[in-house]
Amino acid sequence: MDLQRPRSAYNLVQMVQLASELGLPLARCLEGSGVDERRLSEAEAEFSGHAEIAVIANIVRHLDHVPALGLRMGQRFHMSAYGLMAFALCSCQTVGDATRLAMRYGALSFSLTATRLDIVGGDARIWLEDGHVPVPLRRFVIERDLVGLTNIGREMFSSTLPMRHIALAYPAPAYAADYARYLGLVPEFSAPQQQIVFDRAVMESPIPQADAVMLRRCEQQLQVLLERRKAGTGTAGRVRQFLRRQPGMAVADMAAASAELQIQPRSLRRSLQAEGVSFRALADELRQSLAEELLLVPQLSVEDVAHRLGYDEVASFTRAFKRWTGLPPGKWRSLRLRGLR
Repeated sequence: MDLQRPRSAYNLVQMVQLASELGLPLARCLEGSGVDERRLSEAEAEFSGHAEIAVIANIVRHLDHVPALGLRMGQRFHMSAYGLMAFALCSCQTVGDATRLAMRYGALSFSLTATRLDIVGGDARIWLEDGHVPVPLRRFVIERDLVGLTNIGREMFSSTLPMRHIALAYPAPAYAADYARYLGLVPEFSAPQQQIVFDRAVMESPIPQADAVMLRRCEQQLQVLLERRKAGTGTAGRVRQFLRRQPGMAVADMAAASAELQIQPRSLRRSLQAEGVSFRALADELRQSLAEELLLVPQLSVEDVAHRLGYDEVASFTRAFKRWTGLPPGKWRSLRLRGLR
């Protein structure tokens, strides 16, 4: 699992809310994570997996005395954690199809645990991989993810999927008996491999809401979201995130990006070149994307769009837009709204 990749702020919000209820101030939760608490309330906010791990480390360090902390945290996660993917999962033909789809787009889910499905004889085995998680945090992450996934499965399929066996690598905690209340059974602890075992028939169970057309539509959008998440990695990804936060992208400059990212301008330029892009190309890419989105809002004039992008003169915006698309913004909008492009 790539911890550099952006992840939804939903994960952090759920965790810091419970931590706050347990007496841990927000500032202590976010300490050293690089997360700006003001951005937690933004609907589209995203943070790296490394930031999420840092927040988890703070919560575990300060609240490790709370029994079953990871299990309790998992209860905070529901279908809303899956967003668009929830519709896709409910549209699959079988539980097995839904499981494979969830794994295929796992980077879009709340889970930090990597998974793999094997069908062997009468068993369906989901292997759990947490090697990318620091050892002191693995129990918390596994507990959170197992309970969260159990909740989501119950909400999607109107019943708990019957697990026959759970094997976990870490030793049994003092509250081991509590697992039955959250998961329906007590796992095997100190196991050589981590897995959840279902009867194969569970994976072959049909999903009542199956809809092939809806599934295709959802998968198309999920693929777009996945590509956007992938584009958020590396130096180029950090620059993209910086540019998205700028109120006037027309005047965004490398010096400001260098200062915020704490990278010398020359080093930033070299890093971007190594990834096959330039600062100007990234800025133009995002300006064009935002310009096209705004131009599709009929209530906004071309002048409004230009000003929202930070251009002082409409003529400057028009020249830039023609360089990006080959068309002036008014003509592009007319053709797109008529469905000719």
